[in-house]
Amino acid sequence: MSVSLPLSSRYRTHEIKLVHVPYPGSPQAVTDLVAGRVTMFFSPASTVIGQITAGKLKALATAANRRASALPEVPSMAEAGMPDFDTSLWFGIMAPAGTPQAAIEKIASAAEKAMHGPEAVETLKKQGFDPLGEGPDAFGRYLRSEISRWSEVARRAGVRS
Repeated sequence: MSVSLPLSSRYRTHEIKLVHVPYPGSPQAVTDLVAGRVTMFFSPASTVIGQITAGKLKALATAANRRASALPEVPSMAEAGMPDFDTSLWFGIMAPAGTPQAAIEKIASAAEKAMHGPEAVETLKKQGFDPLGEGPDAFGRYLRSEISRWSEVARRAGVRS
């Protein structure tokens, strides 16, 4: 399947054509990239950081709006000329709707403490992740903005459920 991908709503000059190649998982895609069977791959840093540091792959840009601390020499997509491109990989903790606020605060506090502990930070950074943790309210706002943003992307691409 050939896909025309508008990388930014403001900068239409960045439209490129890509062919989607489905893989059962990232390891198989990385193997084909290293072997030269595919020419590019969008991947979490954790999947390719070993091949990048070993010189087997060249990172062109981070797909986030800032550089990754594990690869400080790699520019962000914004620095590469596409300021609206951000497909940051994130992880979060969720609870059922209606969970008491006291429980949410207790879980958030424990998660924040664990995530910013020296061992966790070191492990995350080695894998290309930068721990953020801005609290439940900021995370909720972020989720709502991502749902809105990606719903618009899907609408423009003609994706239907």
